[in-house]
Amino acid sequence: MIRLRALALYGVQSSAGIGSSRMVAAMAAALSAPGSTTVVGDSPHDIAAFLRPQRAAALPGVGPAAARSLSRYGIYSIGDIADTPLATLQRLLGTAAGRQAHDRSHGRDDRLVVPQAAPRSASAEHRFDTDELNPDQHHQAVLGARPPAAAVHDLTSRARQRRPHSYRSHTRICRH
Repeated sequence: MIRLRALALYGVQSSAGIGSSRMVAAMAAALSAPGSTTVVGDSPHDIAAFLRPQRAAALPGVGPAAARSLSRYGIYSIGDIADTPLATLQRLLGTAAGRQAHDRSHGRDDRLVVPQAAPRSASAEHRFDTDELNPDQHHQAVLGARPPAAAVHDLTSRARQRRPHSYRSHTRICRH
């Protein structure tokens, strides 16, 4: 229903992920093709089957630097992280990051889902008809008064529709 509303109201395809925790659902959504839904069962077996084959960097909290550190010790997948003793992960990543990677590799994520939380960012897109290398045209598309400035107009009108100060951050993007 949500995907259909997004398509009808905004003309955008969306993907959805359903899982037993915020992390599993977000990872499932990231792997979903536009217009599709990925469902991960809530049994420990289903969660492990979903998480274990994915690369270590796909685990929230394991960034590129941590993934490189882990790979030097033969830890390449989330399953490898899950199989590594907690004490070893803490030596490699630090106490807090090691604990977090260990817990999340087993599908444990205590972060709450907050319904109708303020979005962390907003974006809009303007595509030029041809490759545009002129910086003045880029500036015009983002901030100008003519129709290409629809990106900023779209963002500001969406922000006004929400309660004042509801955005924790505001991102403006113009892709070319």
